[in-house]
Amino acid sequence: NKQKTKSLMDGIKERVETANELSRYMALQKKTIESHILLEKELMEIPSKIKYQNDLIEKCKVDIEFYESNKRDYTKQERKALREQIFEALSNNVLMQKETPLTVYQGFQIILPSNMTDKKPFLWLQKNGKYYVSMGDTEIGTLVRIDNFLDDLDNHLEKLLKTITDLEQKAVDAKAELAKKDDYSDKIEETKQRLEAIDNKLGVKKK
Repeated sequence: NKQKTKSLMDGIKERVETANELSRYMALQKKTIESHILLEKELMEIPSKIKYQNDLIEKCKVDIEFYESNKRDYTKQERKALREQIFEALSNNVLMQKETPLTVYQGFQIILPSNMTDKKPFLWLQKNGKYYVSMGDTEIGTLVRIDNFLDDLDNHLEKLLKTITDLEQKAVDAKAELAKKDDYSDKIEETKQRLEAIDNKLGVKKK
């Protein structure tokens, strides 16, 4: 009788362990399916993202050429007037609803942004492309920041090109991940059969 009880207890223990194993495989399978769906979605979006980046790159190249050919020196008075105009306009631009063109500098339109906070003042520079330039909280550096950005347009172009490289790598990684055979169907089926055999041994009737 003791033997019978022990055998029953062992059977129940085995059943619990096998049921847990099945749950684990089912969870892993669900996770795999969900991650594949996300990867497929990402893969589908990459070509349009690359196309968008290429468009930004072409515009940036034209703007670099324009700036290098048309860059001019402003007088001290002109710079002071511009600096004051930009700084004052930015100070009054906190949380404005829409973008407002302000003035033109070095052939680039200076645009006051929408929804700007006083903690992070910035402006847009626009020619063919549109560029984010962060601003400080004093008037002094206003034009210097814009000059530095325009002088560094090559760096901006580098970043745009790097984004394309990163997107292409992302596509390669996603394809490799999708090609992996992380499928738990066989394990699930095998564990279900084992569970059924244990239930038969224990005399558990499935409804």
